[in-house]
Formats: sequence, C-alpha cells, structure tokens
Amino acid sequence: MQQEQQQVPRKLRVLCLHSWRTSGAIFMQQFRRSNLDVALADLIEFVFITAPMPASGPIPADVAGTFEGPYYEWFTTEKAQDGQELVFTYHHILESEAFIMAKIRELGPFDGICGFSQGGAMASIMVALQRAGLALQDVPPFKFALFFGSVLTTHPRYLPAFKERVAVPSCHIIGHKDYVKEHAIALVRNFEAPIVIMHSRGHIVPPLLREHLSVLRAFLIAMRDLPPQQAHVQERQQQQLPAAAGGSSKLDPLDPPQPIWETEAEQVKQQINGKQQQQQQAAAAREKELQQLEQQQEQQRRQQYVQRVKLSGKIPGGYQAKL
Repeated sequence: MQQEQQQVPRKLRVLCLHSWRTSGAIFMQQFRRSNLDVALADLIEFVFITAPMPASGPIPADVAGTFEGPYYEWFTTEKAQDGQELVFTYHHILESEAFIMAKIRELGPFDGICGFSQGGAMASIMVALQRAGLALQDVPPFKFALFFGSVLTTHPRYLPAFKERVAVPSCHIIGHKDYVKEHAIALVRNFEAPIVIMHSRGHIVPPLLREHLSVLRAFLIAMRDLPPQQAHVQERQQQQLPAAAGGSSKLDPLDPPQPIWETEAEQVKQQINGKQQQQQQAAAAREKELQQLEQQQEQQRRQQYVQRVKLSGKIPGGYQAKL
C-alpha cells in the first residue's frame, strides 16, 4: 500500500485594506517591498481592494514620491503628515463601510482581515461590528485581524461595537518611530488578547527581523489550524501558538491595560474640547489686544488734538464730541 501523501494545508484568505490616500495596488507593492509577500506566501492568499473615494487632498510626500496613482481614501483625515496631529473628520466613512461589507460578501469567505493605518481602522470596525452581532452576520466570522500601524476610530457610530474588548485574535505591528504609534496602542487596548510586534522604523509596512517574522508566522499558523467553530480568543492562560522556525512555542500576548474604548474616545473629546477652549481663549486675547491697541491709538489722537488746540488756540470742528 502506498503511503498516503500528507495534505497541504489551505492558505488563509485575507482581505487587505490600504492606508490613507494610497490604493490596493500600492498596498500590494508595500508588501512586496517589505518582502512579506514572499515570507508569508505559503500561509496567506492576499486579496487587495481599493477604497471607493478618491483622495480629497494632497498626497503624502513619501507616497507620491514612490508610488504612482491614482490615490484613494476610506475617510477624510486632516493634517495627517509626519510630526503633525491627526484630525479625523470621517467624511464618506459610511460609504466605505457599505463598500467593504459588499466586497466581503462578493469576494469572501475570508479567514482574516488586514489593514494598514486608516485601512486598519476600517478593518477593526469590520471585526468589531461582526463580533458584537451588529453586522456581517450572514458571512463566516473573521478568525483574526492583522494591523500595521493602524489607528483606532473615534467615530460615535461604532461606539457600541467597541463597548467591550473585541474577542477576535489580533496581531499588531507598530513602529517605535511611527507618528500614529499612540493611536495604534489605543487600538491594541481594545482587543481582548492581542499579539504586539514592535519594529524600529516609522509609518510603513516594514521588513521584519527574523524573530519578529517568526512571531507573525506562529500567529498565522495558529489561526490556520483553528477549526471554524473555535475561531475566538482563548484565555490568556491557555493560549499556545505552534512554533515557527527560530521562534518560541509560547507567545505571551500583551495584557491590554485600561482604559478601554469609551475612555479613549472620551479623552479624544476632552482634547478636542480643550483645544477649542484654547482657540477661543486665544481669539479673546487677540480681540482684547486689538481693543487695547485701538484705545492707545485713540488716546494718542486725543493727545495730538489737545496739543494742536494749545498751539492754535482754536478747537477744530468735527472732533468736539470725542472729548
């Protein structure tokens, strides 16, 4: 009897959502530049899609100087440049939400979802809505989520989905020099048992060091081997991931600290309110300064008027009412 050949495991099908003002084609190129497409080729079948909304403003210099357009975005974000604060204005996010859900139904089923930056925000929305029972109940559940330098949405529409930590296995790849690092950490805190990989670079899809790649591969192998009915986050004490080449058989997930989503959102609101108050105070200070300047100028005019009266002995017409 011939020995039965071992069946090759099926690849994980992963829906990939690109970053702000790029495209699905650019996200694919970013994977190629980092060599992750080759490093994960035996584990993942990547499915890249492009946002429905054209970019609403200038293209980031690092994108425009490296990748050809056209460029798209999932929702509007202002001042999203290195070293500047992010201001999420969320125009067109509902259109993008509906578009992604339609693609999930059209191109699925998917084992996982992956997002970079703004695309990670949309990916987290999809898994959170599905796990909370608020959407996508007619398709198989995502077994995991993979995030690169991703941000946490603060849109109030999605507050119910993040009321509790999202019970979906997740892996978060974050750069120490990434200008959205604090936003990415806020996203980590909203998943029940996340795996976190920190790299030394900025806001990119990075080439991973061997030990980091081993962690990522171990995570994906564990997700591949999970039966569909067990596609949920296990307890921290029970979590075991199969060893990858050069990696450990045990990966201790980050214990997400408080605060959870509501507190993060409240902090953002407080920051916005604080800035609005600062702007109002600054405007009031400028107004007061202008009033003082006008008073000084008026006082100077009066002094000049009095001086002219003293010199001429006459009161010029038209100015008597101001005395």
